Amino acid sequence: MGSVDSDRKKVLAAVRHLRPHQHVCSIYENQSEQLSMAVAFILGGLERGETLYIADANEPRAVLAALQRHGIDTKAALRSGRLTVSDKRPYLHKDRFVPDEMIRFLADRYRAAKSKYSGFRFAGEMTWVLGGVAGAERLLEYEAKLNDFLRRRNASCLCQYDRRRFSEDVILGVLRTHPSVVYGSMMTQNPYYIPPDAFLSGKSSPVSVNRFLKILGDQAAAKETLRNLSLRLLHSEDNERRRIARDLHDTTGQSLAALVMHLASLRKSVKNLSASERKILVSSLNMAKRSARDISTISYLLHPPMLDEFGLADALRWYVRGFSRRSRIDVTVTIDPKLGRFPIDAELAVFRVVQEGLNNIRKHSGSGRAHIQLVLRDKLLVLEVRDFGHGVRPSSTSQPLESLGVGITGMRERLRQYGGDLELHSTKKGTLVRGILPLERTAA
Repeated sequence: MGSVDSDRKKVLAAVRHLRPHQHVCSIYENQSEQLSMAVAFILGGLERGETLYIADANEPRAVLAALQRHGIDTKAALRSGRLTVSDKRPYLHKDRFVPDEMIRFLADRYRAAKSKYSGFRFAGEMTWVLGGVAGAERLLEYEAKLNDFLRRRNASCLCQYDRRRFSEDVILGVLRTHPSVVYGSMMTQNPYYIPPDAFLSGKSSPVSVNRFLKILGDQAAAKETLRNLSLRLLHSEDNERRRIARDLHDTTGQSLAALVMHLASLRKSVKNLSASERKILVSSLNMAKRSARDISTISYLLHPPMLDEFGLADALRWYVRGFSRRSRIDVTVTIDPKLGRFPIDAELAVFRVVQEGLNNIRKHSGSGRAHIQLVLRDKLLVLEVRDFGHGVRPSSTSQPLESLGVGITGMRERLRQYGGDLELHSTKKGTLVRGILPLERTAA
């Protein structure tokens, strides 16, 4: 919830500081969203020394009351001419909506403001068009022409559309005529925007097809870039773990081992100690032993040397025994006897998937037991990590991996870099994580 509130504040700040020439549509779901967006837009204009014109489907007093709650002296702003709040009448020319007449009205307002103010802002709440107004069918023509109007002037515009009241076709048209879009806690440049010349020519279909294909290409490229970045981060993490593990083993671990030997030797050689002194010495020796064991465990968890020396099967059995002892979760392991060695980086990827899977079981499943299985099927290694807890989401049988956080996503990416994949299935009886990896054997 906090993240959504934070994102919403960022969107309101962006609207507040809207730059000249910007044409933004805000698609909202309730009046609170609509008013908060209008208020942010007005506050930014007052701060920048711009003059503002607001045409709103609400009673004008609703906008003014919202501004007053933000500490704005609306009477002074209205009296000075910097702020005008109206109803739908500015949109109508002789009781009819004529796009060119509305653009002409905005141009007149802009010329009047130019000599006195730093810029001009116009906001329109567009549900007035739903009232059977003559010429309302030309709404999208007006939105397209606004882009040319704004491009040549030190002005910005916010158009607000009630998502609940406009048809899907109108909302699609609105998306095609606005370079920027606000919806919920998102403000973004609009990849579906079509420039006014193409839109008004009636030949926007080829433009749309080309644009949509480009969007698909950009999206695919962005996902691949993120995936490569994720893999680089995982490799960096593994290298850092390996370095820290080696340093702990070679320095801190060795120092603690030496300390244990010195304290043990001291306890044997010193005879004239009081009972309290001997108790302190024995306690110090025991603490040193525990610290040495802890450092050894931490070093192994960071990077198991047994994996490099003896391979995945032995490393997993050793790790699971320690995990069961530390977590008090009964974990059984079944490993195909035909499993040999394969590239060390791929073995490490599988080991990390098991490590993360067991960690998730400990944290989230509530299960007192788990099962790890590695089997060979043709040239595939199939890994299964199963628990018998309450499941990730009891109401579903499978779960989109993207929604489950960094750990699951990292598990999947570790396997995908070697051509594998990860599946997750969850029920009320437990969760199954299944990894599939093509095998390239190495010499033992």
